[in-house]
Amino acid sequence: MGIDTNFYGKGSNPLNSKLLRSNIALSVELIRTGQLLDNRTYLEDVIDQCISTRKFKSALKFIGSILKVLPAESDLWLKRSRCLSSLGNYPDAISSIKKAIKYDPLETSYLLELASLYLENDKLQDAHTTFRKVINSNPADNHLFYEIAKRYQNRFQYSSAIEYYGYYFEKTPSAIDTLFHIAYCYDLQKNYEVAVCFYDKYLEKKPDCATAWFNRGVDLEQLLRLEDALESYETAYELDKKLTDACFNSANLYADLERYQESIDCFEEVMKAKPKDATVHFNLAVIYEDSYNFEKAIEHYNATLLLDPVFQEAYLGRGNCFLAMGNFEAATADLRNSLAVNTVTKEKWANYKETGTALDENDLAQYNCTDFYTECADQFQYNEKLNLLLRLHKYNDAISFITRQQSLSHIGKFDYFSAAKIHFVKTNSLLGYLYLQRSFNNQPDAYREFRVLFPKVASSKLFEDLFKVRLSEIIFQ
Repeated sequence: MGIDTNFYGKGSNPLNSKLLRSNIALSVELIRTGQLLDNRTYLEDVIDQCISTRKFKSALKFIGSILKVLPAESDLWLKRSRCLSSLGNYPDAISSIKKAIKYDPLETSYLLELASLYLENDKLQDAHTTFRKVINSNPADNHLFYEIAKRYQNRFQYSSAIEYYGYYFEKTPSAIDTLFHIAYCYDLQKNYEVAVCFYDKYLEKKPDCATAWFNRGVDLEQLLRLEDALESYETAYELDKKLTDACFNSANLYADLERYQESIDCFEEVMKAKPKDATVHFNLAVIYEDSYNFEKAIEHYNATLLLDPVFQEAYLGRGNCFLAMGNFEAATADLRNSLAVNTVTKEKWANYKETGTALDENDLAQYNCTDFYTECADQFQYNEKLNLLLRLHKYNDAISFITRQQSLSHIGKFDYFSAAKIHFVKTNSLLGYLYLQRSFNNQPDAYREFRVLFPKVASSKLFEDLFKVRLSEIIFQ
């Protein structure tokens, strides 16, 4: 929903991997030759290097070696706990942090670590009890309320997070950012009314926070207060021109309100910052289509597909524009394109050269010993033989097989659905459309199966217009 005020870069690890391998090898040798104590500082540095590069198992080996000699080193028990939790071994991680607490019971960070581990294991009551111990042992440290709140928030316990943020703000009213965190937790709970109230309180103190204005706009949009949301997005973008999501959301809202020119202006503003964003071009295309400027819509659908050749909705939208302009051939080609780039399911009705499928030697061997001329015993055997022919790209043989099975069968029903797929794969779209339409009329489950395989296509206006209105008229003219 919202965006947190804390932004962290991905960062990079400057440690050369070759150097780390050398350090690990030297550490192993130092331990083997009994030089551990003399080189303890170096070994602990290597442990930190291993942890920072997520080589937790190596770190655990070195930690274990030191703890055998110095079992009361609480900081090493903490590091051991963190390595074990990173590896998913929570029981041993909890045991290790308890050892750290045993050797240094006054260290607050160890209790916080234990409580966090309880949260990660959904031991909520143990976590609550441990957090209360932290507060009781350090009653003068108000910042602990904030630390506890963040831990609850990180583990999706938003009500408890709000409670502790509230305690912290009550004791430290100068910590205005706490109001943002409370608002954000209400965001995550989808309690948008209360979230907006806290964003308002925060913005009274810090009116220049673009992120808060943006998050407020998202919540107002959820509450269908669209004009207020627009105002909030516009303020966010004015404060931070890098926050193009605010301008993008404004554009979508203007489009929903049928204020198309304002929507177009916003999307063009976003395009200046993101010229290679296919989604921006797509949304512009939709707006132009909705306002019946089909030529301009096609221009932006083309730009969308240039940036993202498998944008299925763009083919459907462009095809719909072609159909509205009376270009049936281009519209039907785009419907085929939308079937070829399907990403919702594994089904793609595309030529094998487009999908990059290679022939399988086992399929070739099976083909040579399979009888395609006698009647199939059941539907399973029929599907097996037909799919073998399709995998080998023997499309003409597949059509002949379907026709032959119709003549051999007592029922005598032609498999129009499979024939449609074959003709789409062969790029013979027009006959494919005709067979697909006939499958809907003659095979009870064909339409349901098509909707399952191609949900976006089946629910599109292009598909509805071609198959329910225009296709039969044009084919049979």
